[in-house]
Amino acid sequence: MKKVLTFLAFLILLFSMASCMYLETGIDPEIKPFIDDFYKEAHKRGINPGSVVTAQFAEMKSQGRSVKASRAIYINQDSEGWKSNPEALVFHELAHLLLDRDHDNTRIGKFYKTIMANDGDPLYHRYEGEHFHYRREYYVNELFNPQTEPAEWMR
Repeated sequence: MKKVLTFLAFLILLFSMASCMYLETGIDPEIKPFIDDFYKEAHKRGINPGSVVTAQFAEMKSQGRSVKASRAIYINQDSEGWKSNPEALVFHELAHLLLDRDHDNTRIGKFYKTIMANDGDPLYHRYEGEHFHYRREYYVNELFNPQTEPAEWMR
């Protein structure tokens, strides 16, 4: 009986290690820091969004894609979104996958759109670089709460 229990414990350990390795290898190391930041932002707001199994680069016409059935996001590494603001692009795709956010092209003020817009122009929610970093707080808040009031700089 002891040998059977030892063997079962070994199998459980083996399968748990294999599943952890699968989860880790399913996430590209270039995308992982943005996923980690997404979870930090979610947890700050008391949100437990679930897990991502796959986050990889893929060739496609769009900037990114999420697939709920396989808990995966795919990012076009050659897209303007990845080149100009990879965090916003990854957050956008994760919001589809984990927050059930749909595309939303609603204008905020005269020139801005939500982080969930899908018209292909990554410039409407730019917050990278020293000139736009102050915008990040608004867009991350809006990502997790679509009812966020527009920021003063949007008016």
